[in-house]
Amino acid sequence: MRKIYSLLAVTIFWVTACSSGNAVTGGNPNLPVSEPVSVNKIMSLLCGSQTNCLSTICASTEKCPLVTALSNKAVFDFVKTYSECEGCNTPVFTADKGIGKCVEFKIAELLQTQKVTFWVSENCKFRHGSPTQSRIVVKINKKESTIKRIDPAVAYIKDREYCSIDSDCNGLSGSGVPLIGCSNFLYAPLNWSGYYSHSSDTCTCAANRCKQK
Repeated sequence: MRKIYSLLAVTIFWVTACSSGNAVTGGNPNLPVSEPVSVNKIMSLLCGSQTNCLSTICASTEKCPLVTALSNKAVFDFVKTYSECEGCNTPVFTADKGIGKCVEFKIAELLQTQKVTFWVSENCKFRHGSPTQSRIVVKINKKESTIKRIDPAVAYIKDREYCSIDSDCNGLSGSGVPLIGCSNFLYAPLNWSGYYSHSSDTCTCAANRCKQK
């Protein structure tokens, strides 16, 4: 009887621990649990007032990797923010080339995985450095049309000051502008005045936040 109680206690602890961990991380630090973005919001972002704008990219909305990738709120919010490109005299992309004025994308078809890559376009004057520095990669299970992994980890996308090590942090300064703060590697190249890469003399990672020394 004592062995049965012990086994039951271990089982309850294991289930509770797993449930608690999944509530925070979704079982994957690159994919925390969150409410998915509605298809209507995604289509509005991608198409605006156009109709059937995805017909040249996807056979159906349900199996469209672009729609699946944008169903994650952190990815959607990033793309929406930078697609607007406020103050930029840049034409709106056609649906097969980009999103809004300022975000481009590429879809790669692999054997069992689809990979959608988003980046902030070189058309946008406020960006600094290579577009690969503002790149988000979403890997999708092709059969189930579900997200497998997001890089960088969603925490970096949701919070421009999030970090895990000192080298994640960059100083925001340039073009004659004094140091105005620190941010992580994803957002630093999008700072309007420029940035100092891996500025260990000015920025540090403390309690998962990029801060000035």
